Amino acid sequence: MTTQEIDVETREAATASALYVYGIVVADTVGGVKARGVGGAPVRAVVRRDLAALVSEVEPPVRAKRRELLAHTEVLNEAV
Repeated sequence: MTTQEIDVETREAATASALYVYGIVVADTVGGVKARGVGGAPVRAVVRRDLAALVSEVEPPVRAKRRELLAHTEVLNEAV
C-alpha cells in the first residue's frame, strides 16, 4: 500500500458518519422526537426489546459547542 492510498483511506475515515447517542429510554415512551439533533440532524430511535437509544447520524468529530449541547438537551427534554 502506498502513502497516497493510506492518505485517501484516512480522509475517507475522517469524513465517515457516526451515530451520536443522546440517551437510552424505555421503548414505550418514544413517540417520535421532532427536535433536531446535533448538527441539525433528525433523531430516530433504535429499539431493542424494551429499551430504545435516541440517535442521529453526525459527521465526526463532534465538538461540545453551546449549540450542540442545547440540541442534545432539547432532544432529551422532548423524549421524557
